[in-house]
Amino acid sequence: MTVLTRRSALLTAAGLGFLGASARPVAAAAASGPIRLLGNENPYGPSSAAAVAAHGAVEFSWKYVFREEAELKAAIGEREGVPPDHVLVTAGSAEGLRIAALLACGEGGEVVAASPSFPFLQLYARRIGATVKDVPLTSGMYHDLEAMTAAVSADTRLVYVCNPNNPTGTLLPAAPLRGFIEALPDGLLTVVDEAYVDLLDEPQQASMIDLVRAGRSVMLTRTFSKIHGLAGLRVGFIIAPPALIKRAAALRMSMSNQVSIAAARASYSDIDFQDFSRAKIREGREVLYRFCRQQDLEFTPSEANFVLVKTGNVKAFRDYLRTRQILVGGNYPQYEDWCRISLGTVEQMHRFSEVAGEFFA
Repeated sequence: MTVLTRRSALLTAAGLGFLGASARPVAAAAASGPIRLLGNENPYGPSSAAAVAAHGAVEFSWKYVFREEAELKAAIGEREGVPPDHVLVTAGSAEGLRIAALLACGEGGEVVAASPSFPFLQLYARRIGATVKDVPLTSGMYHDLEAMTAAVSADTRLVYVCNPNNPTGTLLPAAPLRGFIEALPDGLLTVVDEAYVDLLDEPQQASMIDLVRAGRSVMLTRTFSKIHGLAGLRVGFIIAPPALIKRAAALRMSMSNQVSIAAARASYSDIDFQDFSRAKIREGREVLYRFCRQQDLEFTPSEANFVLVKTGNVKAFRDYLRTRQILVGGNYPQYEDWCRISLGTVEQMHRFSEVAGEFFA
């Protein structure tokens, strides 16, 4: 006779039976409902290890999460090669970006950022009274570092770089980005949004964490929403020198919870699942590339889990796909004929290719 322990009950509730915390995903995207190719989510996540940890944390939800959050910070610091006082846990990387805007521009000032890029920091900066200088991307859809340097003035308080960039998926090589940051005026806060860096084969080679270790005024924002498949649990973190972390912590707007931190901690240790996700995302990206080549559609080679594709009439394209239960992103004022397509499962990308092929037929 099988004895149903509390842990096995949690596993059963998680849909995992008695398999335990394996590295495989709980499920690959919902079988019913529209195919979501618009949120840059990981349809393979969370891992079963994260799901088990999240369910197990429910019974401890009566207590605050101080110890568990400290354990997550210690794990992040150990992997990234920084002490825990260089890490601040946030509600996704979005909160980290808003904290950075408030930290640098709470009394006004100016933000320099590429455009188009992920807009959360810039929108929040404008709301709190800052001015944002939008610097167009290069013709190849990369950050124009030379133009961004020229845009910096005596009023500039913050420079924002999203790398890989959203929505283009382009990645600035580490050496020129590092040189750009090092040449900025002393005391100017540089925020490097590394939400997608974990999707790279060698994340450490692209990250600007060496500048943080050197004590420069650099803040990195990371998230568990992408490779870890935990977008709905809202966990992210900032990596920065301790003085910056202390000031950022004073402006933190949220409080962690047991379920989110437990899932993040388990997923952070689940290297097999991260490798699995990275490989599947790459495979899905190749399916989309192949479709674009077959249809003779221009696209930007991407280092992220989305691809910017020149589809022509984006509204007509998006509306047609919606009638076939496929949801894709919108377009951008600078690129009115381009549509950002997030990567679903490999099977979903084949379905997208079939339906989108009908549109272009």
